Order: sequence, then C-alpha cells, then structure tokens
Amino acid sequence: MQRGRTAPRNPSGGRVKVKDLIAQLNKLDPNLEVFCHDDGPVLIPEGYVGPLEITHVGSQKVLISRDSDRRVTISFDNEAPGARVAALISITSDI
Repeated sequence: MQRGRTAPRNPSGGRVKVKDLIAQLNKLDPNLEVFCHDDGPVLIPEGYVGPLEITHVGSQKVLISRDSDRRVTISFDNEAPGARVAALISITSDI
C-alpha cells in the first residue's frame, strides 16, 4: 500500500528524536487532523501497555469510521465517499 510518507528515522538509523519528528510534521499541512495507526508486522494487542516506535510520518487520504462493534477503523481507500487527507503517524510495538 503506497502512502504519502516520509521516513522519520534519523540519518544514522537510530530511533526517532523529537527534532526529527517535528521536522517531519513541519512538512505537512498544519491544519490536517493527526491519527496514529499500527503499521507493524505484529499488531498491537488489545490492552497492550508498553513502548511503541514511530515507523513513518506522512499524509494520506483516509476514511475514519466505526465497525459494527463501534470500534474506530481507518481505511486507506482514496476513492471512498467521505475520505479526507490526514496526517498519519505509523507506530509499531515490534521494536
């Protein structure tokens, strides 16, 4: 799935620093809503309390809705009615 993303890792390959995250967010429209989503190979388990790593920062046209159990979902279907561009911070518990 191709998204408008930028890689927030610093040039030395280490973890994201505050200055790197701010620099990536400053590249985006400051009026966009911001959402975080799990982009890792291991989904964040329900009730998980632990560290999360930022893997990407960017923007994408998304549809935010609720499923039949009223849980919030995110869809990356650019053509969906009601889809809008949002800032996305991809996170993973697989650090």
